[in-house]
Amino acid sequence: MFKNYLTTTFNNLLKNRAYTIINVTGLSVGLAACIMIALYVQDERSFDKHWNDSAQIFRLNRTVEVRAGSLQKGTSTSILALPLLKRTFSEEIESGTRLLGGRSTFSAGTESYTENLIRIDKDFPEIFQLEVIAGSLEVTLQDPRNIALSEEVAIKFFGKSDVIGEVITRERREIKADHVVTAVYRKPLEKTILDFPLLSLIDDLALAGTGLDVWFNGGNRTIIKLKEGADVDLLGQQLPSFIDQNIDIAQLQAGQDVMPSDRVSYELQKLPDAYLGSAFVTYGVTGNAVVVLAFSVIAVLVLLIASINFMILTTVKATQRAQEVAMRKVLGARRHQLVLQFIGESFFIVLLSMLLALVGVELLLPVFETLVGKSFAVPYTEAKTYLSLLGLLIVVGCTGGIYPAIMLSRFRPVRTLRGARSTENKTSIAFRNLLVVFQFTVSITLIAATAVIFVQINYANLRDPGYNSENLIVLENPVTPGAGLRLDTLQQQLHNLSSISDIGFSNFAPMRMMSNSFAFTRKDMEGGSSGINLPSIHVDQGFLQTYQIPLIAGRYYDEDRDQELVYDGLTLQTFGREFVDVNVVLNASAVQLLGYSTAEAAIGGKLGSNVQLSAARGDIVNLTIVGVVADTQFMSLRREPTPTAYILAPDYPFQGTLALRFLGNPQEAVSQVEKIWDSVVGGERPQMFFLRQEMREQFRKEQSEAVILVSFSLLAIVIACLGLFGLASFTVQRRTKEIGLRKVMGAKIRHIVSLLVVQFSIPVLIANVFAWPITVWIMLNWLQQFPYQIEAWLLLPLCFAAGFAAMIIAWVTVAGNTFRVARSSPILSLRYE
Repeated sequence: MFKNYLTTTFNNLLKNRAYTIINVTGLSVGLAACIMIALYVQDERSFDKHWNDSAQIFRLNRTVEVRAGSLQKGTSTSILALPLLKRTFSEEIESGTRLLGGRSTFSAGTESYTENLIRIDKDFPEIFQLEVIAGSLEVTLQDPRNIALSEEVAIKFFGKSDVIGEVITRERREIKADHVVTAVYRKPLEKTILDFPLLSLIDDLALAGTGLDVWFNGGNRTIIKLKEGADVDLLGQQLPSFIDQNIDIAQLQAGQDVMPSDRVSYELQKLPDAYLGSAFVTYGVTGNAVVVLAFSVIAVLVLLIASINFMILTTVKATQRAQEVAMRKVLGARRHQLVLQFIGESFFIVLLSMLLALVGVELLLPVFETLVGKSFAVPYTEAKTYLSLLGLLIVVGCTGGIYPAIMLSRFRPVRTLRGARSTENKTSIAFRNLLVVFQFTVSITLIAATAVIFVQINYANLRDPGYNSENLIVLENPVTPGAGLRLDTLQQQLHNLSSISDIGFSNFAPMRMMSNSFAFTRKDMEGGSSGINLPSIHVDQGFLQTYQIPLIAGRYYDEDRDQELVYDGLTLQTFGREFVDVNVVLNASAVQLLGYSTAEAAIGGKLGSNVQLSAARGDIVNLTIVGVVADTQFMSLRREPTPTAYILAPDYPFQGTLALRFLGNPQEAVSQVEKIWDSVVGGERPQMFFLRQEMREQFRKEQSEAVILVSFSLLAIVIACLGLFGLASFTVQRRTKEIGLRKVMGAKIRHIVSLLVVQFSIPVLIANVFAWPITVWIMLNWLQQFPYQIEAWLLLPLCFAAGFAAMIIAWVTVAGNTFRVARSSPILSLRYE
């Protein structure tokens, strides 16, 4: 029986080569697309799932209301939070660790490198299981002077991994400290949002009074592991009372009647969910859950279109096998045997398509990897791979084969053998047309969505950020110990270069990180004002001119007229005095937020601020507004310009960037800057980038996603047109005699072609009716993530263009096939009548 089924299947497929090629091609392309997107989705969803009991590991996130209705979300929390959380919720929390990062220069012998040291707690090994290849992490966590190196860093410093007992010197500004290497470990091969280049024990006593031990300072991440059975939702409900009991709201200057939990909130987020669930993080390793969902939907739709093609063509072909079915029934074939035969044929085609799809995946993966910036491999050695492929085979085989099999097996022998070569009713025709409408609805939606994405990305990328981003080189983190001591000399030497016109310092690089926030109050208002949190950037006198931020009122900073805030270690001083009046420049949004009627009215205004970072002092720096500048998208092109205070503090102790405006050839300017760095500072060079290029990188991922979307949209339309081509071929074949008679009666070729083109245009026109509103709804929601969006009315012409493109493709597909038959001699179709 099985041999007979197999022989019949082979004969049928070989006899109908066009049908076989169209079906196998469409299914192969759809399955290959589905498999590649599945690899991408699996990779995106695999972060931090390899740790033991990963479902019980949580990251503490913080939200601060910086002003009414404006929330600042982030993953940084105070180093004070974890010890208090463990004491307060000892019944729920099993262990916890802080991850306090900070870049420092480390030297070993004559070599020195800038690396990020992560200071951790003793519970760290209970949460994160690193493969230690030398020494012991437990020994490292006995003394802050011990240090553990990743294998990569150990080889970079010493040229080998067996370095236990070696000493490396850490330098941070004027502070030096020796550390003994007590462990070497391998970084996990699995995906993780965390990075551990170097590890040492966090020293709470050493951090006291440094400004890091306050509730509203960042740089630290808090990770906790809950006990088995602990209720995370119940714990989350208790966090507001924890905040009210422990956080001093005075540091936000929010007023006496405001509770801390009114302005600050904590949430516990599963660590495996952090990669895709941190859309508010504008830097670091993050993904986008919406994109992953969109790609998953696209994979299903492309595969569904291919399966529908399979179903349509199988159904059409089934009507031409009516006599075969009738003869089988006359000879005693049962209905279930016929169903099994035709479903078997369906599964054979899907199996053949799947084998070809796997070949296609191996050939196309390098291109796909280039587009998404990731590496993939089909895990052929894992059982779940074959189970997934088997599931795919069953789903697609059943989707494409069950309806045709049931329909074929229902044919009645008497009616079929009376002379009908083809058996087809209105229900099957309507169902087929419905499937064609669905195919083109999906295809048009994908094409229109792709067009909207490209237009929006170009619009956002080309939008004026509020400053001149051309001809700017940014040196990131040049305030290393070596450069920090020679920063004045470095800037002087750079000023002497003919290719450099302006130099500006800031504590953050554009497009890279968010700013600090400090509370500001108006002292020139009767009764004062409540504290308003303003994002603040520490700058020098040349910053505003270098970035060419337009001046609205007042003046820029002037070296002879404005006093700097000078940091002594980590504590803010003002030329050695605790109380001093200094000047400040604000942007237009900050002036408006503070309640000034105009920019001119703000000049001379008096403010108070807790801009110092020292927890040991509670003094307020007095500020006078001397300038108002235009709003800028300095932090991110994805965000609206925020109210910002530009604080004159070029001696910022944590990190910094130098922006250099150059003239002439950019590569020549880079070469000159590198020579100056080598002569003044030496050692490892800071990271250097062109700002305009970095701004384009802001949307690189969206552009890559758009290219992928274009690719799969084209696949969808190609697969749909393959089905349309096959359907048109069988329709023309069934109407060959009609076409011959029309030609005998005097019909022109163009009349015959237009007749069938109009017939197949109707489902595509109906598809446009459904596709346009779906596209508009989806893309209006997608556009909400951008602070500046294209006009909503532009969606309509883009939808029209997509629908027209789909119509043209359908016309070409049908017309080309019809023209071939219509131009043949009528005698070929009528000679047997």
